[in-house]
Amino acid sequence: MDAIKESGMVILMTAALEELIRRVKLADRPRVNVGTTVEEDIRLIWQKSRDKYYAAADLVYATDQKSIDEEVRELEGIILKYFNR
Repeated sequence: MDAIKESGMVILMTAALEELIRRVKLADRPRVNVGTTVEEDIRLIWQKSRDKYYAAADLVYATDQKSIDEEVRELEGIILKYFNR
C-alpha cells in the first residue's frame, strides 16, 4: 500500500456489499477464494482488506445510488481541487 500512497491521491470507491455482489455477478469473474460463492468471496475479500484500504485512502467516495456520469462529475471536481491546492 505504500507504493500506492506515494503515487498520488488515493480514492477508495465504496458501495454496499449487496451492490458489489450484484456488480461482480454481472461481470462473471473468477473467485479469489476458490470454492466460495460470489457472496462469500466478496465478503471475505472485504473483511481481509477493509482496514488496509481505508488506511491508504485520502478520500472515501460512496458510489451507491449514483450513475456513472454523476460519479465522474463529482470525482473530477474532487481531483481538480486536490491537485490545485
